[in-house]
Amino acid sequence: MSCFKKLNNKFLTYLLISITVITIGLHFRLYPITINLNRQNLSASRIALFINIKKTLARKINAAFPNLPQENKNVLINKGFESFTKKDPEKLKALIDEFKSKNENSLYRYFLLGSDSYYFYYLTKEIVSHGAISKQIKNGSYFDVLMSAPGGHWRKIEAHPYFGFSIYKLFTVFSKDFSLLWALSIVPLILFTVSALIFILICLNLKIDKINILFSSLFFCLSPIFIQRSSFGWYDSDPYNILFLCLALFIILKLVKNETHIFWSLSLGFVTGLYSLFWQGWVLLPALSFSSMFFVLIIKVIEKQKFTILLKKIGLFSASFLIFAIIILSPKGFANSASDISSIIFGFFQLNSNLWPDIFLTVGELKSPNALKIIHTLGGYVFIGVAVLGFILLCFGRIKNSDKGQSIVIVVSTILCLLLTRNAERFVLFLLVPISICFALGINEIWRAVNTQYSKISKLRKNHCNCAATFTLSLLLISPFIYGHATSLSQVPLFNIVWKDSLEKIKNKTDKSAVVNSWWPPGHFIKAIAERRVTFDGATINTPQAYWMANFFLSNSEEEALGILRMLNTSSNEATEFMIDKRIPLQKAIPLLKEIIVKSKQSAKDTLKNYLDDKDIERILILTHSSPPPSYCLIYNEMVENALGLRFVKNWNFNKAFNIKKERYAALKKGKFFWRGTKDYIGEAWSVSGGPTYIGEESYEISTNNNSIRFANGVILDKELMIAKIDRLEDKISGVPHSLLYVKNNKLIEKKLENPTIKLSVLIIPHSNNSQSSIVAPAEVLKSILFRLYYLDGLGLKRFEKVIQEENPLLKTRIFVFKIIW
Repeated sequence: MSCFKKLNNKFLTYLLISITVITIGLHFRLYPITINLNRQNLSASRIALFINIKKTLARKINAAFPNLPQENKNVLINKGFESFTKKDPEKLKALIDEFKSKNENSLYRYFLLGSDSYYFYYLTKEIVSHGAISKQIKNGSYFDVLMSAPGGHWRKIEAHPYFGFSIYKLFTVFSKDFSLLWALSIVPLILFTVSALIFILICLNLKIDKINILFSSLFFCLSPIFIQRSSFGWYDSDPYNILFLCLALFIILKLVKNETHIFWSLSLGFVTGLYSLFWQGWVLLPALSFSSMFFVLIIKVIEKQKFTILLKKIGLFSASFLIFAIIILSPKGFANSASDISSIIFGFFQLNSNLWPDIFLTVGELKSPNALKIIHTLGGYVFIGVAVLGFILLCFGRIKNSDKGQSIVIVVSTILCLLLTRNAERFVLFLLVPISICFALGINEIWRAVNTQYSKISKLRKNHCNCAATFTLSLLLISPFIYGHATSLSQVPLFNIVWKDSLEKIKNKTDKSAVVNSWWPPGHFIKAIAERRVTFDGATINTPQAYWMANFFLSNSEEEALGILRMLNTSSNEATEFMIDKRIPLQKAIPLLKEIIVKSKQSAKDTLKNYLDDKDIERILILTHSSPPPSYCLIYNEMVENALGLRFVKNWNFNKAFNIKKERYAALKKGKFFWRGTKDYIGEAWSVSGGPTYIGEESYEISTNNNSIRFANGVILDKELMIAKIDRLEDKISGVPHSLLYVKNNKLIEKKLENPTIKLSVLIIPHSNNSQSSIVAPAEVLKSILFRLYYLDGLGLKRFEKVIQEENPLLKTRIFVFKIIW
C-alpha cells in the first residue's frame, strides 16, 4: 500500500511539473492573438490619430499664417501637437481607443505566421475541398499545378497538411462552423505540448531530480528558436523536427541501456520511417540514430565489452527503418526522395557547386550563424553556460549515476546537430534538443553541488538544504522568462489585410490560367489566397527561374524584360536546358538567349543558325517566342527595399562561376569545405556578381532654402540647375554622384554630373502634393523596370497596365499588380 501511495505521489508530482511547464509555454505561444494583436492595433491607432492631429494643426496654421516660411510653420505645428498630447492624457487615451474601435477592420487582424504556413494552408484547403492535396499523386510525390509555372512541380508528399486537416475535422465535431484558419493555428500548440511531455520523459529516464526537470523543461520550452517555430499560427513543419528528435533520442537512450531490443528497435525504426512524411530532410534522423548507436558500439568494442546485443539492435533498427520508410513512401518514392536529399546535402555542404546563383544567400535564416547568434537563438548565456558544463561533464564521465552508452549518445547527437547548425540559422532548431538534455544534466550536477555546500556550511536538515538550493537556482529562471517574453513579442504575421485584399482582387479579376510573376517570398500567399500560378516560391527558391526574374525586374529595357517574361511564362527554364542538352555550355547559352528573346522570330532564327540545326531552332523558338498565358507582375515594398538581393542574382557572371567551380573541386580534394553562409563563401559569391553596392531607401525633404532642397539621406538638390550633391550619406559618404535622374515632361531624364566622385546616382521622385523624395543607388537600378513601376507609376513603360494598388502606411505595406500587355 505504501509503495502504491509513493508511486501515486510521484506521478502527481510529475503531472504537476508537466502542467506547469505546458501552461507557461502556451502562455507565451499565444502572444500572437493576445498581447501582440492588441499592441499592434493600439500602436497603429496612436500613429494614425497623431497624423490626423498634425494635419488638422497644419491646416489651421496655413490658414492663419499663409506667408510664414514652412520651417516656422513646422515649429508651430510641433508645439501645438506637444501641447495637445500633454494637456489631457485621459482624453487622448479615449480618442485612441475610439479610433481603434472604428478602424479595427482596416488595421491588424489575426493571420497565420510566416510564408510557409500559407503553403501548408493552401494544401490543407485542397484536402478540405477535394479530399487530397493533388489530383496527381504517385511514387510518394504529388503534382502541384500552381508551382513553377507554367509546367507545375512534383514534390514529395508531406503528412503535415493531413494532420492539420484531422485537427480541423476534430474541431468541427463540436462546432460545424469552426474556422479552418483557427484550427490550423492550434496545430503547433499541440505539437509543442507533446514535445514538452517527451522531453520530461527523457529527463526522467536520465534520473534528473524533480526540481531540475522543471528548470530544464522551462528553459527548453521558452527557448527563442522553439517559441518562434511553434507559436500560435506557425502552421509549418518545424515543430515536427523538435518532436521527432525528442522521440528518437528518448528511444535511443532506452535502446543503449535496456537489454530488451526488439520493441525499442522496432519503435525507433517506425519513428524514423514515419518522420520521412513530415520533413523533406528526413534522412537526418536515421543518420543521427545510426551514428550515435554506432559510436556506442565502437566504445564497447574498444573496451572489450559485450556488443552482440547492441549490434543486433542496430541491425534490427536499420532493417525496420528501411521497411517502414519504403512502405510509407513507396519503393520508388523512397529512392526518389533519397536521391533528392543527397543532392541537397551535397549542395548545402558545398561538396558540389552549381553554376547558377545561390539564392539561399539572400535568405537571412539560411545564412551561417556565428557563435553569438547561436547562443541568443537557443536561450542566452545562462542556458548555454550550464549546457556546456553538462556536455563537458558527460565527456569526462563525471555525471553521477550516468550510463556510459547514454552519455555517448547525447555527446554524439550534440556534435552532429552543432555541425548541422554550422550551415544555416534555421538548423539551430535541431541543436536545441541535445543541448537542452546537456543543460538538464548540468543543472542537476550544480543543484547537487549547491545542496552539498549548504549542508556543509549551515548544517541544516536535508529538507532545508533542498529549499535553499532550489531558491538559489530559481534565480536562473529569470533568463528564460526574459528571452521568452522578448521572443514572443516579435511573433507577428508577415501577412496582413493589405495582402489579403490585393490577393483576393487578383483571384476575382484575373483568368484562372494567369501567371503572377513576383520574387519568391509572396509565392505561397499567391497560391493560397489568389489561387494563381507563380514562377517560383519558398519551396522552389533556389531554381534558375530566380535568375531570370531578377533580370526581368532590374532590366533597363522594356523589350528585354518582356522577352524574359514571355520565355518564362511559356516554358520556364526549358530553353536553357535544351541548349545545354545540345552541348552549348551554360555560360554561352545565357547570353545567347538574352540576345534572341528581344528579336523577332526570323531574326532570332538567323542568329541561332550558327549554333543549332533547323529542327532544334524551331524547338527553341517554340520555347522562347510562343504566345504566353495571361501574365501579371506583382511588386511590393519589401521587395524594392531589398533590391540588393535581386542585383546579386541579376549580375551573376557564369564565366566566373565556372572558374570558381573548378577551384572548389581542387580545394575539396585537399579537404577544404566551403560552408554556405560563411563570410568566405559570401565574399566569393559576391565576387561573381561584381561585388555589393549601396541601394538606399526612399528619403523625404527635411528643409528648403530658396532653390535648394535637402533630403533626409543627405542629398542636396539645386532645383534651378538640376544638379545634386551628397552630404554624409549614412554618415560616411560625401561628394558628387555619377548622375541625377528626374522626371520632366513625363519622361525620365538622366543627367550626367560634372566631376563625379561617387559611383552612385540620385533619383528624384515627384509626388502629387508637390513634394519630392530621393533615392541613392546605382543608375542601372534606378532606371530598372522595378523602380519605374514602384516609384514612378510605370513612367515610360507601354506594356504594363496597373490593375491593382493597395497600401496602408500604418501596416508598412504597399502592393502593386500590373497586367502585361503582350
